[in-house]
Amino acid sequence: MMLETDKNWAIPQSDFKTREAYLSQLERALPVLVKHSPLQFIQWLDSTDEQVRFVAIETLSQFSDLLGDNSSTIPEIVEKHIYQCRNAGRFRELYQLIQLWQKITGQTHELIHDANEILAFVVRHAFNDNETEAYISLAFTIAEQNGIELSFCHKKISLSSDESSSWIDYQIMVPCDEPLDKVFKMNLHLVNSAGDISKQVRQYMIVMFR
Repeated sequence: MMLETDKNWAIPQSDFKTREAYLSQLERALPVLVKHSPLQFIQWLDSTDEQVRFVAIETLSQFSDLLGDNSSTIPEIVEKHIYQCRNAGRFRELYQLIQLWQKITGQTHELIHDANEILAFVVRHAFNDNETEAYISLAFTIAEQNGIELSFCHKKISLSSDESSSWIDYQIMVPCDEPLDKVFKMNLHLVNSAGDISKQVRQYMIVMFR
């Protein structure tokens, strides 16, 4: 296994001294990079690699006091990603981004209560973001296949419960002019196509077109 640094050079994991020296230099450089190039880390939030996004959030959070004048635009960008994570079902990442946003702005985000509740739920049931995101992505794919424009669909996401159980309730509110039988068939398609989604997620998370 190699520790990648750029396209042309990598440090073998077995070369501990070289690796530790490189990481030590990187650690010293991080505050400078965050202070002078914070948008570089913000751009990493668009990465398809979950670990890259995690590093970006953690680094910006650790050195948030160094953002200076750049902090006027960063909260807007972070907040955009907050709602993207919420809609995509990346609930652990949602919580991390809200914590970052609050550190930068000194304000309480409007989604903090929901994010706290859902995070506690996904931790308790050992969900990971890849699982919940895959389930919601499947629903989005079915919507697109049926000609539903997702940008016109409101998403209602909450933690619901009855006398015997609790679950994440993810509702995709399709435009009201769509026929009811079409919505029913989309829900049936989603149920029949969710075989690759873990039973644990399907048991404690309901994704439904309304």
